[in-house]
Order: sequence, then structure tokens, then C-alpha cells
Amino acid sequence: MDPIRNPYAPGAGSPPPELAGRSGILRDVEIRLQRLRLGRPAKSVMLVGLRGVGKTVLLDHIRKDAEASGILTVRIEAPEDRSLPALFAPPLRLALLHLSKKKAATDSAIRGLRALAGFARALKITYADIEVGFDYDPEPGLADNGDLEGDLTALLQKVGEAAKAAETAIVIFIDVLDFVNKDHNCRNPVRQRSPDGSSDICAPQVFPGETPSHCRWRRPASATRSNGKCQILC
Repeated sequence: MDPIRNPYAPGAGSPPPELAGRSGILRDVEIRLQRLRLGRPAKSVMLVGLRGVGKTVLLDHIRKDAEASGILTVRIEAPEDRSLPALFAPPLRLALLHLSKKKAATDSAIRGLRALAGFARALKITYADIEVGFDYDPEPGLADNGDLEGDLTALLQKVGEAAKAAETAIVIFIDVLDFVNKDHNCRNPVRQRSPDGSSDICAPQVFPGETPSHCRWRRPASATRSNGKCQILC
């Protein structure tokens, strides 16, 4: 192999000229995302493997395809020792502000921003690294109990409802999930379904640092699921 023309592109997230051997994974994720967009059940996915095997490249490729199909995406790169609320709050705010510009979704997105304000204020005592701007005052009783699992579930439900009102879906992509402090995560799957069935959100049950060291593709139970409009890819 000519080292100059070698298509291998080492480096963190450096895309190769050809993403070979991943068509099965891409098709599987595409089906899940399109089912999500229709409000049908779709499990989340997790890419697990050794450093440098192409997880970030594949994640970014999936995100690009999702955006091309009209799905709203949120990308989160998890630095070491940041809490889950601190990672979620700023990008969810931007996503909700984006949705609020769509007339049909304005009211739902504003309620989502109120939920975000309550979420951040209530959890700030426990998770001091939360930093996010408040665009609206919190709504008492909405995602403001100070319980991560319950409040995150309520917040994601409101985000999903806003995406549904905008006739789209929102998908969260998290890179390097194992860097998230495992003491700051939801360890029990908590479900909350809206009365009309439009949103069915689970708080993430993720265990950073406990993934296998070998490279494989799997569909873990420890992934957020939804038949509404909000899903998480890790």
C-alpha cells in the first residue's frame, strides 16, 4: 500500500474517504430514526469499541444523515468529570430555541424552556457545574424536584413534545460517554408516558466505565428508548 494514497485516516474523528463495511449499521440506525420521526417505538443504540476504531466518525456520519432527512440533532462531547445535567442543559436550550422559531411549536418549545429553567435551578445545588442561560421563568412543579431521574424524564418529554409539534424529531448524540461521572447518572430506568401517547421518554440508564473493552456493535438495554420524538444515541 502506497503510504501517501493510503485511505486510512488516523486521528480523533478524522473521516476517511470511504466509510466501508458500515452499511448494515447505517441502515439499522436509519430505520430507527425514521420510525422515531413517525412516533413509533425505536430503541437507542450505543457504539462500543477501542480507541481509534471509528466510533466518532460513524457517530458524526449518522448525525449528518439524520440532519439531511430533516431531523433536529444535538451533539454532546462529554469531557471528563462533567455531570449529565451540565452536559444536557446548554445544547437542549439551543435546540428548544430553534424549535421555538417554528410557529406550530412555539408554545411547546417555550414550555420546554421553562422546564429547562426549573431543571437547572433545582439541580444546581447537587451539580454545581451546571451553566445555562434562562430565557423564561420556571414553571412550578415542572422538572424542578431536584431528582435527576424524574426531572430529566420530564425535561426530555417536553423537548419531545416540542419536536412533535414542529413535525420533526430530535436526536441526541453523545460522544465519549464513558467520561461522564458515573455517580451523576440515572441508574434506574424511569418511564413517563404522556396521556395522548405522543411522547414516551425514559431517563437514560447508562453506566460509564462499564462498557466492554473489545469492539462490537450492540443494542443495549442501557439506552434511552422512545416512541415519541426524542431519542439518544451514544
